[in-house]
Amino acid sequence: MLNAVMSDLALSALDDDVRTLLATAQVGLFTGAPPLTPATTLADLVALAPTYTGYALLPLTLGAKRQNAAGDYLITCDSLTFQPTGTSGLPVTLTGYFVQITVSAVDKLWASELFDTPQTFTSTLSAYSFVYEYITRQLQIYGGQCSGC
Repeated sequence: MLNAVMSDLALSALDDDVRTLLATAQVGLFTGAPPLTPATTLADLVALAPTYTGYALLPLTLGAKRQNAAGDYLITCDSLTFQPTGTSGLPVTLTGYFVQITVSAVDKLWASELFDTPQTFTSTLSAYSFVYEYITRQLQIYGGQCSGC
């Protein structure tokens, strides 16, 4: 599991609000090496979005909320797969992802994270899949891609 940089909005969300906030969530990719801090904005990352044929934000589909033996709450989302449908914009190196949500009809950044290893798309056979997992642990909020899923 990588460690996502959570926005101020994500850090202030109460556990009961999380499912409501994430119900509008979409995941996007970015290129380059932006500094990821709580001050990073959605516009910063959207400006670095790839332009390959077929790129689009993908909806985050929430799984069931569960609790582990340590008392942590977890919500694992369905797998996401990004894959070019044409060769325009290739090759491209993807360095991370972001999660955006919509609050009062305004898109906002929920979280962002750099990949451990950048992913390079060179053809329509290139693809990247991952699982996003939201964890609330003793009043701390974590999120990120599950590298072991």
